[in-house]
Amino acid sequence: MLMAGLMTPVVAQEKRFLDVGGWKSAGISKSYDRQSQNAVYPMTTLHDDGFIGCTWTTDDNPEFSGSVIPNRGVAYSYSTDGGFTWSWNPDDEEKQENRIGGIPLYNPSYAQWGKSGEAVLAKSADTYEHNGVPIVNGLVLLTRENRGEGEWNIISVPYPEGTSPDAGYVMACARMTTSGPNHEYLHIMSPMALPESQQYKGYYNPVLYYRTQDGGLTWDIESALVPEMVGQEWDAHSKYRDGITFANQGNTVACAFIDFGSDGYVLRSRDNGETWESIRFFDTPVGPYIDPSEYADAAYIPAQGCIALDLYGKIHVAFSVVMAANSEEEGLVAFFSGFTSTFLSYWNEDMAPIDGEANYSKDVIEPIVLDYFDWERSDEEKLYVISTVPQLPIIGYFIPMRDDHYFYIDHETFLSPMCYGIGDAFSFPQMAFDLDNQLHLTYLGLLNGHSDYHHPFYTSTADGGMTWRQTEHLVNNVNIIDNEFAYLTLAGIDGNRMHLMAQVDMFPGTYITSGTSPVCKHDPTDNYFYHFYVECWDPFAIETIESNPLALRVIPNPASGQATVTFDGKGNITLYNMIGQTVYHAENIEKEKIIPLNNMAAGVYFVTVRTGNAMATQKLVVK
Repeated sequence: MLMAGLMTPVVAQEKRFLDVGGWKSAGISKSYDRQSQNAVYPMTTLHDDGFIGCTWTTDDNPEFSGSVIPNRGVAYSYSTDGGFTWSWNPDDEEKQENRIGGIPLYNPSYAQWGKSGEAVLAKSADTYEHNGVPIVNGLVLLTRENRGEGEWNIISVPYPEGTSPDAGYVMACARMTTSGPNHEYLHIMSPMALPESQQYKGYYNPVLYYRTQDGGLTWDIESALVPEMVGQEWDAHSKYRDGITFANQGNTVACAFIDFGSDGYVLRSRDNGETWESIRFFDTPVGPYIDPSEYADAAYIPAQGCIALDLYGKIHVAFSVVMAANSEEEGLVAFFSGFTSTFLSYWNEDMAPIDGEANYSKDVIEPIVLDYFDWERSDEEKLYVISTVPQLPIIGYFIPMRDDHYFYIDHETFLSPMCYGIGDAFSFPQMAFDLDNQLHLTYLGLLNGHSDYHHPFYTSTADGGMTWRQTEHLVNNVNIIDNEFAYLTLAGIDGNRMHLMAQVDMFPGTYITSGTSPVCKHDPTDNYFYHFYVECWDPFAIETIESNPLALRVIPNPASGQATVTFDGKGNITLYNMIGQTVYHAENIEKEKIIPLNNMAAGVYFVTVRTGNAMATQKLVVK
């Protein structure tokens, strides 16, 4: 096992070939621009055959005030040609009845469901009846068997027995994904807000798990309390209100719980949610209800994050890290960054849990005040510009950043303005693995030289985070270079091409925000949802990735009709297609097995052999 703290990643300088393109708008929101308060929702998905579906929260009322937004709805668009053309129609934004389900929903999760269908999970803020269907203030599941056409089947996700929105219980900030050979298993993780000072089964902020195989008509697992489900107690105050992210691959589902002031956990099921294991990856020294200003020592905590599964099913997590204590050191309160993220960090399950106090101590990370910045839209507010580049080697796995990243610190409050929730400076990380098991990572950061806009950036690693490529700025379209990017969302990866979506407008920050800083707040404006792709061919290879402990061979390769698998020992053989679905499986095979290929489509597959203490994978091309 690699211990966190024993290695300092470096930037790999090998030549790489990066292509960014496909800048096309999939749709628009007239004024609503707050798609999440922390981790981004899975608003877009790349289907097995290249179909891309996407959703977002929209609102056609520019006179927004307060917290009630009656005209919110979930907009929908799709592409069948890799994102170059989209189905979106401007009329869909102007009338509530043209939005998904024709009802006022928000915060959607979108997923492929069944062989050719799609599913959307969203939040309803009211209780009412729609076309004879009761809608409860809580979660609403919408499904249809044929994507892009037909009526949506609408179902309210049931509350646990003894709870209801009328009694002050509210289901919100849920995430959804699917798994299984035909994406028939639909999984939901949902926090539940409780009446003040109340507990649910010993927890102040419970997270519940649901599973259905028929689109919500029945629930084979309903409102299971997550800590009980995995047989492991969590802190009763653990708070994952808007920090849950999913990853899936074939029959495997993994879920990361990453939120301000709580320990970081990952759950994984290898059998479509029937059984789960729990892994803690981050020990947080500052709890969600502790004032960091009262905490004597500097402590670092996870903020926004994401999770990915590699071709072997191993868990990888990337997340922004927040310094959670102020300091009077050297007479500068802004020496510590308040509540904005200072860097991105990385963990995989070969590592020990990261200690937010020891592994990220102030002895090795010291943001430096670079300049005193006069904000152009305010004579009263001035901001420090803070470097995020560590001055000494980092203890623990760290994703190296560009030397021109920066963030702002208010000179009076000494807190960074939070436009998109905790972790603004490095926000909305997204990850995917390609067919060579190389990890590609994108995120939004502030780039010096382009005003104060958030822009997407890219880096990658081929050796499990030991080395990273130089981070690259992705906006190569001159028409949108001076625009604000927010809520970066990963649809999926097709070969070496990663499909992404982001909300783009002309002004920094948001219109709908709880912040008061001029850095964050702007007047209502059109928000475009841009699809773009990142494609990377990289000759950089790590020997350990290519290791073959079982002397696994697949012959012939390429093959048609059948292929013979040979290996040392006795174990199980599984054949996966390139999106992780199991297409063949055989158990207790000794040394050799012939795999029939007659009914398999031409393409790339992966042969994995697992013995008692080893695993090996080989790529197989079927002609």
